[in-house]
Amino acid sequence: MRVLLALVLGFLTLQGSARADIPVRVEAAFDAWLAENNVDGGVLVLLSMGKPIAEVERGVGADAPVELASVGKSITALCIAVLVEEGVLSYNAPLARFLGADAPEATIAQLLTHTSGLTVDSTQFRMPRWLGNAGPRHEDVTALVLARRNEPPGTHRYNNENYALLGTIIARATGESYAQTCTEKVTARLGLATARLSPLTGAFGPWGGWQMSAREYAALHWAVYSGRALLDADPFSYPHAETGYGAFYGLGTVFRPMRGSQNFWHFGALCFRGGPNIGTFAVSWMAEFTLFAFYRACIDVDAMIALDTALARAVLATEPAQ
Repeated sequence: MRVLLALVLGFLTLQGSARADIPVRVEAAFDAWLAENNVDGGVLVLLSMGKPIAEVERGVGADAPVELASVGKSITALCIAVLVEEGVLSYNAPLARFLGADAPEATIAQLLTHTSGLTVDSTQFRMPRWLGNAGPRHEDVTALVLARRNEPPGTHRYNNENYALLGTIIARATGESYAQTCTEKVTARLGLATARLSPLTGAFGPWGGWQMSAREYAALHWAVYSGRALLDADPFSYPHAETGYGAFYGLGTVFRPMRGSQNFWHFGALCFRGGPNIGTFAVSWMAEFTLFAFYRACIDVDAMIALDTALARAVLATEPAQ
């Protein structure tokens, strides 16, 4: 499972005629990208101010549940944010408070931002064995982390283990399961009827085990990162860490300031011998447009950048801002 810290470009303000052509341009851009990368189908949903303006279905329906992969980390991060707001957790709480004396010398905030000092990602070698496993595995990952020596916190290193530990902390702090708590605090509160842990990848729960329809995940991404549902302030008021090139990681997504607002984005991937082999991409541009895409393929970084660039140009404008 990988995330691409892509550099989403800023573009000129759209004129009326260009705005009216957005659905056609987005459909053409997505179809061209699918063809160029030999991708066997997918689905794309585009919102403007939270309202659907384009849905492109290529063998996958916009209302059919799809694997979210790492894009689903947003649900875990938002679950933590709500529990902090309710006084159940604190961003500055040391991990030892929930995980015992062997816990890494880090805080909940450092797990959220992948700056906890966890380096080698034990989930990568074990996820193939956990496919189709109904039981959660975040406690297993927690035990592996506690049994080894970890580096001091501070440097941003993307690692699924951070979110596995958050799943364990959520369950221990609330006395309920991770899935039950985050359904109550996030997906049910937002009215997302198709959201649940996947029968296939649900064992990866807090770091990549959710499924949801493309239509509903696009709605979640806009509501939270642009509409500020569940969140009361700008992203710099929450835990965040620099990732380079003016971008930051915070609350389960990457973001970058843009024209008085922010762009938020995240890629996800599930790549296994014998399947599933899928990818996801979620992005919100400057509090106006939100897009979610699911595709049936494992792709390289160049193809991810090409998808990001093609869709940004199709939605925002034809020429880059000066």
